[in-house]
Amino acid sequence: MLQQARNVLMALNDRERRLRFLFQDRDKKIPRAFDAVFASEGIRVLRTPFQAPTANAHLERWVGFVRASASTGS
Repeated sequence: MLQQARNVLMALNDRERRLRFLFQDRDKKIPRAFDAVFASEGIRVLRTPFQAPTANAHLERWVGFVRASASTGS
């Protein structure tokens, strides 16, 4: 999984805009070292709140809205 995080960072380095945040749920399968890979690049890892089953869905909708707004230039 750590190699996958490194691969994502290498792919992101080719972009003009820098990634500032990584949103993720509180799945126990994601090791702390995964977060550390992103933190070492200055990316802030934000986790969904405890006992909030719909938080991920709300977050995905918000991200979709932001992407749509950015692509239309609004």
